[in-house]
Parts: sequence; C-alpha cells; structure tokens
Amino acid sequence: MIWNNIKVDLMKRKNNDIIVGEVRKFSRFEKSAIMQLAFYLYRLRQRGINAKGELMVPRGRKRIPVELTQDIEDELKQTFHQVKDIIAQDNPPEPVKNRYCTHCAYREFCWV
Repeated sequence: MIWNNIKVDLMKRKNNDIIVGEVRKFSRFEKSAIMQLAFYLYRLRQRGINAKGELMVPRGRKRIPVELTQDIEDELKQTFHQVKDIIAQDNPPEPVKNRYCTHCAYREFCWV
C-alpha cells in the first residue's frame, strides 16, 4: 500500500485500532526499522489517521509494538532538520564507513 512517500508492508484493523506493520527478516537493525515505522505513523497522523505500528520479525518470532510518542516524534523532527541541513550544503559530506555500510540499501550513494 503506497501513499505519497510511504509504502507500508501491512495494514490491518484490530479491535478499533489501525495497525501498520513493517516486516523485517532480521532484527539486526531494529532501531532503524522502528524509526521507519514511526515515520509512517507520523505521515499518517498528518493526514488525520491515528494508527499504531507493529514491527514483525518472522525469523526471530518477534512482534514489537510501536507507538508515535512525543519523544519519537521529536527525534523524527530533529532528523528532518539534519537532512535539510545536509541537502542545503554545496557538497555532500564525506562518507564515513561503518559496520552498517555492508548491508545498507543506499551504500551505492556513498561508495560509487
């Protein structure tokens, strides 16, 4: 299901709640997956849809509930500002290789 700049893996209704699901094979990058799901919840809330999230890791048999708290929303907004600051620069920052680079979906942008 795609809305503008979000593509959710799963959406269901449980009791009176709308649940947005994100499926990951591994829980290795759990924090980033939670923030991605929080971003979806944030964008939905901007459109008047209050939903809850659930990060599902079938291989680990894990289900992690995610709610858009004020702290998470503040962290998202801080990240938005950081991204805007990077975009406003004349040149992109120099890439810094770290342990996440090997599995990052955007590695081509840094290491071309």
